[in-house]
Amino acid sequence: MALRVGTLNVHRWADARNSGNFERIASLLLPLSLDIVVLQEAGPFTRKPTGGPELAARLGLGHVRVTGDVVLLSRFPLNDRMPLGRQNKRLLLVDVALPMYGSAHSNAFELLCVHLDHRTEEHRLGQLEAVRGATALTAERRGGPLAGSLLLGDLNALTRDDYTAEAWERVAAVRSENGWEPPKCAVTRGAAAARDGSLVGTCRFDTRIDYVYADESFSRNWRLRSCAHVATTATDHKLVIVEFEARRAPGHEGQPPPTPLPAPEKGAAPAQTGAGNPTGGFAAAVHANVDPNALLRMYDTAAPCGTLVVAFAALGGGTAGVARHEFVGACRRCGASHALFVRDARRSWYLLGLGEHGGAALSGREGFDSVVDAVEREVAALRPARVVVVGASMGGYAAIRAGIALRADSVVAFSPQVFIDREERSRLALPPSSFDADLSRVQAGCAQRGMTRLPSAIDALLGSSAVLGAFVA
Repeated sequence: MALRVGTLNVHRWADARNSGNFERIASLLLPLSLDIVVLQEAGPFTRKPTGGPELAARLGLGHVRVTGDVVLLSRFPLNDRMPLGRQNKRLLLVDVALPMYGSAHSNAFELLCVHLDHRTEEHRLGQLEAVRGATALTAERRGGPLAGSLLLGDLNALTRDDYTAEAWERVAAVRSENGWEPPKCAVTRGAAAARDGSLVGTCRFDTRIDYVYADESFSRNWRLRSCAHVATTATDHKLVIVEFEARRAPGHEGQPPPTPLPAPEKGAAPAQTGAGNPTGGFAAAVHANVDPNALLRMYDTAAPCGTLVVAFAALGGGTAGVARHEFVGACRRCGASHALFVRDARRSWYLLGLGEHGGAALSGREGFDSVVDAVEREVAALRPARVVVVGASMGGYAAIRAGIALRADSVVAFSPQVFIDREERSRLALPPSSFDADLSRVQAGCAQRGMTRLPSAIDALLGSSAVLGAFVA
């Protein structure tokens, strides 16, 4: 059994220009088939007071809870653990009832939906204490043993390990300019969140403040399968999606697969899976063996895909000192309706693929071929009229290779590395570059995996044996 959970701050149902965003939020969520959706800044005191219940009807999620600020939509029945009201406008505490699977599993878990104060860490810590108190005081309302707890939402809190010392100083400078307190991390200290080894900002300041946390009991019953962040222009936050998979109970290893999720309740609109949409079904949004944060989608699901822009990132040095998605701002400014951003956290010229297994054996459909496969899946789902691939430096190398493989309509490469093999660069008398040490590291790593030569960006055009001679001539 799988459980798909999402959290999103909808910015009082308005975008950065104060235009209504309900339809865009609905279009974003509809294809994802989420089981639980938690929204912040979505209650009755917003631009669209009935946004939560209306969205639930669109998504086919028949169980709804609304406070002054937080809205919870669920496919499964909810058991209220505390009274609703303005005194709890930033907190929802419920038990979620699930189908039984295996004797080791309870049929319910505790769900805490929060939107912590944005002003001071002291306020946020006080709100967390209220959460702890509420869970203790309402424990007797449980309908049986729980399979753990999930806490999710906009915590307005930073995690120190997300940032280098320099990045932390930049965050402090931004906060000072806006008249906020210095960055603190007491709220998240000692807690571990799913991450890919690099920062993924979830708000307009490129800092991570939206989280999904599971306690030890929940983790014993549910395995984290994947997590992803989905960008949208509808609000100033990213949608955070986490998928869990029920662990099999001891002695049930030979049992059939877990029971499928139940259908929406009678009378509710069915949740569409959108098999032809790249975000249709979470399995399509986060592919197996692909780092979920390597691909960032900015798709206007309400518009047909005329042109798909595929942008490959360079070596980079983002907020956390690692590669970050590039050309995002440019695509927004030029009004691109469909853009896919790709980054390589390993800084390997994309030769090790995008996932933890991408570099296990650089043959077949692994390594760079797996990068092409990941993009091809998006193209096949969107069916764009045109494909434009862009990149700079290391991203330019990837853009050329991928553009050729994808038969793209256009490739725009800024200062790309065409030849990256050390011996070929020497024979071509290419001057020393700032990235030579990185290329040596990549070449050594690839040699250990049996790749004796790093392919050029245009091997596919001229053939690897002819490339060097053609350029020397």
